[in-house]
Amino acid sequence: MNIRRLLIHLHNNVDAFSFKPRHLEHIRASLPGVSITVASGNSDFMEKLPEAECALAWVFKAEWYAVAPKLKAIFTPAAGHDWVAGDPSGRVQTFYGSFHGRIMRESLLSMMLYFNRQIGKSLSDQKNQTWGRLDYSTCSALFSQQSGMDRWGSR
Repeated sequence: MNIRRLLIHLHNNVDAFSFKPRHLEHIRASLPGVSITVASGNSDFMEKLPEAECALAWVFKAEWYAVAPKLKAIFTPAAGHDWVAGDPSGRVQTFYGSFHGRIMRESLLSMMLYFNRQIGKSLSDQKNQTWGRLDYSTCSALFSQQSGMDRWGSR
């Protein structure tokens, strides 16, 4: 896809999800020669949308397609498909975020270790200055645990 004009609207109440200057630098380096405009807010985004060929946004409502005749594609970092409405005419392609897998894997691993190593109990014990080492005798390393498939056969 040949992109000439990109409109970015990635404002978010959660700071971790907000657009930062370093993100713009990375996008500019990845898309040399592309005219990139960062909307300063919702009204600025709507004002600039009629000229956009591509948009990078968390949210895109179905009624916005009518005011975006030149729009070819919407890119969103959102993993869920509920934040960006599909184009009723089918003219505009939507591309969803794919980087969440790595974050989800890390979150899953942290939860597994939290419960397996009884981190909650350990933090509570530390706070209460209780050092009950025998209480942790059921902890075992993840690598030494068999999966349900190995232990019980295929399901």
